[in-house]
Amino acid sequence: MTYKFPRVSQTFTSSGTFTATVAGTYLVKAWGGGGGGAGGGSAALTGGVTGQVGGGGGGGGQYAEAITTMAQGDTLAVTIGTGGAGGTGGAASSDTNGHAGGAGTNGGNTTVGSILTAYGGSGAPTSAANSTSSTNAGLYGGNFQGSTIQNPTAMIGEGGYSGSNSGQPGGVGVAMTGYGGGGGVGANATNGGNAGNNGQYNNTRTATANGGSATNAAANTGRGGDGGGAGAPGGAGGNGANGGSGGAVIMLIG
Repeated sequence: MTYKFPRVSQTFTSSGTFTATVAGTYLVKAWGGGGGGAGGGSAALTGGVTGQVGGGGGGGGQYAEAITTMAQGDTLAVTIGTGGAGGTGGAASSDTNGHAGGAGTNGGNTTVGSILTAYGGSGAPTSAANSTSSTNAGLYGGNFQGSTIQNPTAMIGEGGYSGSNSGQPGGVGVAMTGYGGGGGVGANATNGGNAGNNGQYNNTRTATANGGSATNAAANTGRGGDGGGAGAPGGAGGNGANGGSGGAVIMLIG
């Protein structure tokens, strides 16, 4: 594609207003905020399961493009979607009851005027208490926002689920944005699981009964937050990570 000069391009990492300094055709790119990862569940201290599951990863924010014609001086309001909040890990058990990990929240939508909306990814749902059943994960932003899926096969932008022995990877995003968060690792009889590893497969455990807490996704990546690791009997589940916020680029192309 041949670009018109003088070149006009503006990247938005926070909400603002775009003003066309040159009349012409503009390409608009945007991506929504990633969903938050769920906190890891914890196993019961007495009679607790071996293989307690962690939290699922959040879904990545949707990537979208549009082309629009603008006159000199025309404006577009740009709203950047926030990353979803990660869920809190389940509290350590002192009896025969485990504790569920909290759900992540949905990422926010990124909008550019009335011409484009890039939807935020779904937050991962609650991880069950004292359970070895694989957790659900968040979905890529779009028509399925707010939905979750169990045992995804790394489709675009889906979060990875947590199983008893590993945290599964998140799905690859679009145009280097919107990767799904990785699932937290399940615990064994004595050691908690580590948190999701930046959307990658992980099967490592902590040196204690507590599950590992996930690191928040970087700003303006639209990535889903990783899930927290599971707590072994008597240990707490780790916290899920916040999803990355969205972003937008507007450039003159003709």
